[in-house]
Amino acid sequence: MDLFAHYAVGMFLYKIFGSYWAIVFAVILDIDHVLGYIYENAIKKKEMKEVPRIAYFVYSKRTWLHSFLGLALLLILFGYKFSPLMIIVCVGSHLLLDSLDKIGIEILPFISKKRLKGPFPVAYKWDHPGEGSRKHQSSISIATTAIFLALFFFL
Repeated sequence: MDLFAHYAVGMFLYKIFGSYWAIVFAVILDIDHVLGYIYENAIKKKEMKEVPRIAYFVYSKRTWLHSFLGLALLLILFGYKFSPLMIIVCVGSHLLLDSLDKIGIEILPFISKKRLKGPFPVAYKWDHPGEGSRKHQSSISIATTAIFLALFFFL
């Protein structure tokens, strides 16, 4: 799913947990998309002569952060300060939504290449791959966003 769908779910979970951190935990795994965007633009613009090897480790879409390992890492880092249940539910909702599309998520990266994959098309598709192409949302992502926004506003 895309960031809008995860944000809408986070808003709904905010109503349940009463903490704005629910929104943060619902979208935090997508930091790898931001890192990927920065990395790709740095390479394309050649602003960075050499990109550290670590960038390859975290930069691409759906990295190891989009796994149960990412969930465990967030529990270790933030479980002492925030409700572990909130972290599990919010990050778990992110993983669940991302596991519904054809790319899916890795279950246990570095140990196994197995992925949880669903039948739905990827939430974001390119019209024509390559330069000048446009990105657009799939109807599944739009529907998910609409449903959770409705739940947020009307419950």
